[in-house]
Amino acid sequence: MLPTLLMIPEAFFEFEPTHTLILAELARIKASSSFRRAHQLQRLLSHIVEAALAGEGWKLHEINLALECFRRSPSRYDPHQDSIVRVAANRLRRKLDAYYENEGLASYLKIELPIGGYMPKFVRQQSRPSTDSRAANNGERGELLHQPVREHVGAAARDLYDHGRFALRQQGTAGYRKAIELFERATRLQPRLAEAWSGLAVAFLGLVGMVTLPSLPDVDAARAAVLRALEIDPQHSEAYAALASIIFRYDLDFARAEPLYRQAIQFGPSSRYAHHAFAFALTMNARFGEADAEYQIARDLDPLDQTLRCQHALMPMYTGDYVAAESALLAILDVDQNNILARSLLGATYLYHGHPAKAMGEYQRIIEQTPKLSIGWCGRAQSLAMLGLRKKARAVLQHMIEDSGESFVSPYQVAMVHSRLGDEKAALDWLDRAAAQRDANFICAPVDPAFAELRARPGWQDLMQRHGLAEAATAATAAARPLAFTPP
Repeated sequence: MLPTLLMIPEAFFEFEPTHTLILAELARIKASSSFRRAHQLQRLLSHIVEAALAGEGWKLHEINLALECFRRSPSRYDPHQDSIVRVAANRLRRKLDAYYENEGLASYLKIELPIGGYMPKFVRQQSRPSTDSRAANNGERGELLHQPVREHVGAAARDLYDHGRFALRQQGTAGYRKAIELFERATRLQPRLAEAWSGLAVAFLGLVGMVTLPSLPDVDAARAAVLRALEIDPQHSEAYAALASIIFRYDLDFARAEPLYRQAIQFGPSSRYAHHAFAFALTMNARFGEADAEYQIARDLDPLDQTLRCQHALMPMYTGDYVAAESALLAILDVDQNNILARSLLGATYLYHGHPAKAMGEYQRIIEQTPKLSIGWCGRAQSLAMLGLRKKARAVLQHMIEDSGESFVSPYQVAMVHSRLGDEKAALDWLDRAAAQRDANFICAPVDPAFAELRARPGWQDLMQRHGLAEAATAATAAARPLAFTPP
C-alpha cells in the first residue's frame, strides 16, 4: 500500500467541465458523421448548450425554442398543433445516444438531454471496456479488456500509438499536432489504451509550451486526457507527471504538484519524462541543485532529447553562468540549426550577458525562419531597447501586439519588452494578464533575469503573492546575481 501522502487526491478527479471543454465537445459532435448533415439537430443542440453556458436555462422551454431555434411565427405558433420541438428533442436524444455508442465512445465529456426537459447535462463519460479487435474479426466474442492492457491492444491501435510517439519526438509544432491526431485515432480504436491518453496529454502540453496558441483550450484537453489515462491505469508514471505539470504550470500550485511528480518517479524510476518534468518545475522554483540532479538523471535515460538539453541549459542561464549556457546551446545548434527553442534561449543568454547585438542576430534568424512566432519579435524589441534604440523597440512591440489578430502573442513576452524599456507598470500589467490567461511562460517569472529590475519594485511581490508564486520569487531573489550589462 502506498503512503497516503503520495496517493492522488480524489479532488483531482472531480468533474468540473469548463466552457472550453463543453464547446470543444459540441464542435466534435457537430463535425461527426452522425450529425454532419443533421443541420436542424445541430442548431437545436448548439442553441441549448450555448443557453446553458450563458446561464439562460430559464429560456429553454418549448415556446422559446420554437420561436428562437425553429423560427416559428409568434402570432401563429401553437404547441398543441405543432410538435416540432418535442419531435426534434426526441431525435436529438436518440442521435446523441448513438453517437456516444460509436464515434463518441472515447469522449471524456458527454452531453446529455434528459427526458422531460430541454436543459442539457454535461457529465464525465464512464470508460467502458472494449473488445479485442482480433477476436472480433474472427467472429468470436471479444474478451473484455482488463489488466494488463497491453496484451489486448489491436494492431491498428498499436501502430497509431507508435507513430504518435514518433511524431512526439519531433518536438515541434507540426510534430505535436500530428501526435495529437494519431493519439486521438488510437483512443477511438482502443478507448482503454492508457498510454495513448497519456501521450495525447503530453502532446497537448508540448504544443501549448511552444507558445503558439492560447493555453486554456489545449490545457483543458490535456487535463481530460490525463485523467482518462489515470482512470484506466492509476499507476501510470507519465500520466502522473503530466497531471503534476498541469497543476504546477497552469493551476500555479507547486505545493499540490510536487508530491505528484514524486509519485510519477516512484511509479516510473526510468521515466525520462517524469524526471524531466520535475527538473523543470524545480528550476522555476529556484531549487537549482535538486533540479540539476533530476536533469542529469533524465539525460542519462535519454541522451538524445534536444528539448531536455535546451531546458537543462536554463540552469546556468538562470544562475548567471552565461558562458556555460552559451556553450550548451551552441552544441545543440551545431547539430540542429533549426531548433527554435535553442536559438531563442541563446538569444536570451546574450541579452542577459550584456551582448544585445549578438542577441539581435539570433532573434533575426528566428524571424526569418518563423515570422509568425512572436518570440523572434520579442527578442528583437528587447535587443533594441538594450541598445538604446527605444523608439524602434516600441515600434517592434506595437507590431507584435497588432499582429495578435493573426497569430497568438504571449502576454508574458510583451511584459518582457516593457520591462526592458523600463515601463514598470505596463510590465506588471502584462504579467498579470499572462497569469490570468495561463500563459505557459508565466511560471518562469520568479527566476527569469528579464525581470531582474522589477523584483525590487513594490508591485512585484504583490503580483507573485496573488498568483501563488511568492515562495519561488523569494527563493529566486535570494539566489539572484546582478546583471552584467547596464542599458545605455
